[in-house]
This record gives sequence, C-alpha cells and structure tokens, in this order.
Amino acid sequence: MAPVARGLADSFRVIEPFQSADSTTVAAHVADLHDVVSSHRASMRPALVGHSWGAMLALAYAAAHPQAVGPIVLVASGTFDLASRARYAANMDARMDAGLRAYLPQLEYVELERCGHYPWLEKSQLYDFFPLLKSWLARNMR
Repeated sequence: MAPVARGLADSFRVIEPFQSADSTTVAAHVADLHDVVSSHRASMRPALVGHSWGAMLALAYAAAHPQAVGPIVLVASGTFDLASRARYAANMDARMDAGLRAYLPQLEYVELERCGHYPWLEKSQLYDFFPLLKSWLARNMR
C-alpha cells in the first residue's frame, strides 16, 4: 500500500499502519487498527483504503467500529468460497436492520477495465486510478 499512500499524500493526511507480527487473529488486527485510528483521529471520521487482505480488514474494522470510520475504499478485495459467501449473505440478511439498510444506497462499485490486482501499477490504469480515488475520497469525506 505504500505506493497508494504516496499517491494520496499530496491531497490527504495519510497514515499507513503496519501489521503487528504479534497479531495472529482478525480480532487482534482489528484491535490494532482501532488503536491507530483512535490515536490519530481528528474531528472527522477517517477513510479506510485497503488492498487485498487490507480491504477485508477494513470491512472487519468497520463492522466492529461503525461509528469510528468514514468512507471505505476496497481495492482488489479478497473473497470467500461460494459456500462461505452464501453463509455470509445469510448472516448479513439476518443482522441487517432498517438503520443499516439505509446505508446500502450509498455504496458505489467501480471496476476498471483491464485491471489486475495492483491498479496503481497497471499501465492501462496508471493515470486513471489516483484521480478516480482522490475525487471519490474528496466527495465522500465529511
């Protein structure tokens, strides 16, 4: 994520936390990220930008601390097998209340054409990725 952090640093305050070698569970990584967010948070809720495992961690963090986070950007997010996806969908449906359903229209999905796992390195997307990311963050940071 260092290239993404550098690419955003001219427009946003960027904090790139490093994962602790002592954290061996998702819950421990979420707790570590909460320590970082809590110690650096100013008056606005921070945006989380995660790539691959970091995208899954951003989602886990937002689920555990929904009031502590602002917009979330997931880049090349990891996925689960089909059985896990079905179980996840059933759990989400069971847990979803009217308050959470109100957030669903705010979700945006953007897929870059001919894009691999690292869009900031793809020649076909190199000049589109950062402007798109920066403009989305600027619109959604409140």
